[in-house]
Amino acid sequence: MSFFFHRSGVGAVLPIEVIGPIDHPSYSDNPFPAAIQHRLFPIHSLPSSDLLLARPLLPHAVPEQFKSWPRVSSQWVEWVERLQPCFGEQWKSLGLWNLIEMSKVGMSKQSSLFDCMIRFWSPSSNAFLFPWGPMSPTLYDIHLFTGLPLIGPDSPYLINDSLAPKLAPPRYRFPSYQAVVKKYESCPDVPSVTEHIMFLWVLICQYLFCPISGKPSSEYLPLACSLSTGKVYNLGAMLLASFYRGINSCVANNPLSKLGGIAWLLQVWTAAYFSKLFSFPTSSASLSITSLMQGQLSLSAVDFLDFLQTKTFDDLTPPPKPHIGSFDHSWIATHPRLKDETKESVLGILLTVCIHHRFLIVDCLGARSSVVATAKVGWSFEVYNPALFARQFGFLQIIPHSSFYYPVDIAHLASEIESGRFSRASIELLLSIPPLFLNPARASSLGEEGSFQLWWAPRFASLVPPFRYPSGMR
Repeated sequence: MSFFFHRSGVGAVLPIEVIGPIDHPSYSDNPFPAAIQHRLFPIHSLPSSDLLLARPLLPHAVPEQFKSWPRVSSQWVEWVERLQPCFGEQWKSLGLWNLIEMSKVGMSKQSSLFDCMIRFWSPSSNAFLFPWGPMSPTLYDIHLFTGLPLIGPDSPYLINDSLAPKLAPPRYRFPSYQAVVKKYESCPDVPSVTEHIMFLWVLICQYLFCPISGKPSSEYLPLACSLSTGKVYNLGAMLLASFYRGINSCVANNPLSKLGGIAWLLQVWTAAYFSKLFSFPTSSASLSITSLMQGQLSLSAVDFLDFLQTKTFDDLTPPPKPHIGSFDHSWIATHPRLKDETKESVLGILLTVCIHHRFLIVDCLGARSSVVATAKVGWSFEVYNPALFARQFGFLQIIPHSSFYYPVDIAHLASEIESGRFSRASIELLLSIPPLFLNPARASSLGEEGSFQLWWAPRFASLVPPFRYPSGMR
């Protein structure tokens, strides 16, 4: 797999673009009450810290064992290699090729890394709060790591594909991922559609959704069935929504016993952005996803925590600014919406997806996905707000806006937004909105360059209390 992160840094050219509200006739101002603004943009109004740093917490509270941590076995690798001749081209068009290649590489857990990073996570802002500003995994990061698609239906809880095969959920038949793999071990037959569905089911459960039980969950089986037909989904958004759900649950359930396998994304992301602090199998200036998966944090937990509280953004290694060629995975060349577009147009479309704020559906409340079509249910969501961490896209970081710009008036959804739960009618409204929004990037103006740090310094001081491990814990 090709490289994408440079250990030498981002270069000396200052970005001249910022992420801001869209002033366009087709966009609604959505004048929400103050309570809703606080729900959508809490970074401006949080009265006190919601970080674990502000709570009593035993050191090294992250468990050594995660039942849902992705595991690789020789049987899994053999299964991949047996299915590839039949389904390899489909995996590429689905945007799954890189993820499947990743699944063949082992990755050891680094609990001390999680223990440090998780202390800086703000559940209300869906971001880590550092002295230099908020940061978070972005859709662009996920695309670079995994190559997963960034457009298409974006929730596993809204699957309604009448053309997909229907499989009964195997509730008690497969108590573990290993049991599913073992069923097809050394199978001499030509792979069937059902076998392929089971393979896709294990893949997405292990790497996209990571159920805390450590077992494949039947609620994601409809997505696997639909994928088997070649339908492309926004799997990048699904992975980010799972990350938000997993890490927020972890912080809410102090101590950190709820941190699950979705932490693999946190480990890879940390190795990418803090690569100067990691040792890798290769000494190359560029890092592949395989190298990032195998990177080991070189600092002790005490020293890493000190780094996170004293350094600046210039000490990090973010990815290069999106450019023509940044989005070149094989699914793009075959996607009906993108295959006939120029490279410049593809860049504009997918960059907009990465830097436009959006709702991410994180759970279905009231029924399992197999009966969503007829049940009375609600959908919980989180907000993806890239204006908080514009520097991660190579843009200039300014004070993040506090207005929700959207190509439709959704002010009447205020009560649902405040509760964090959408009704069926609201979901249908959001699904009816054209998927391609206007790009919120604009040229920076005079005086904006230094405004963010002046604004952030007092905010950081009020939201992020200092923390030190007890003496002798190096």
